Amino acid sequence: MLPLHAFAQTSPSSSADDSKPRKSSTIDFPESRPEANHPWFESAPSGMSKLIALGNVRFGTDDERLRKARKQAFTFFRIKASYRYKYTQQDGRLEDDDPSQWVAVIDAKLRMLDIHLEHDVYLQSGWQATDPWDTALLKHEFDHVAISTDPRFRQFLKQLLQQPIECTVRWPRDEQLTSAIIDQAINAEMAARIHELERLVQAQYDRLDQASRDGRNTIEDREQFFHSLYSLDSIRECHFLYLDTVKPLVQDRPSKEVREHFSLLMTP
Repeated sequence: MLPLHAFAQTSPSSSADDSKPRKSSTIDFPESRPEANHPWFESAPSGMSKLIALGNVRFGTDDERLRKARKQAFTFFRIKASYRYKYTQQDGRLEDDDPSQWVAVIDAKLRMLDIHLEHDVYLQSGWQATDPWDTALLKHEFDHVAISTDPRFRQFLKQLLQQPIECTVRWPRDEQLTSAIIDQAINAEMAARIHELERLVQAQYDRLDQASRDGRNTIEDREQFFHSLYSLDSIRECHFLYLDTVKPLVQDRPSKEVREHFSLLMTP
């Protein structure tokens, strides 16, 4: 199983509209990434080069983590998004079960500024190959990259992260509601959405690892396997919490864009 990591942080607010509240936030990742350039990138086949660009792929080494995981390689996948939002506050009331607290509902409309994916592929420092792109190890890692850059998933990602937010905020009776409390509630909902999207990808990653025994076996019908990802049955099986939101985007059969995407894995 390949790990997925995401962390949510709030960036400083940008200039606000004088007529309506507006905040600016960023889902970001505090841990350092490997270097952007790697000598292998120059010799990558054209299909892999496209996946490298699409998934913002970097290579790194981490012998200790690989040793503990008993793996030869692993891939960290991240969703990175920046957005702005406007919100309105419904009238507050005292909490029924706890009259020492106020409670109010916040409605926020989102405007995405940027959504992109990041992949860090870690290998053992001593791993060498005459042609790394022709090895089962690297091909398996890029199967994962292809899964998390699937056009269907990118549609789900854009659809869900742009959906309006309705959240509840609470604050002490003897205090004022602050923008920091509202920011925290909205960012928490965005972090929850990203976490659930990552969990959906992880379910597809797990399917790949099970079908290929972590890359040791060849998948008999690769085309059918990849085309079956992100189907309605697949999404239901992992109990995706936002099924109703993405359901209108689910395809009965893979589009030309999806077929071309997975053909990148075989492009010389």
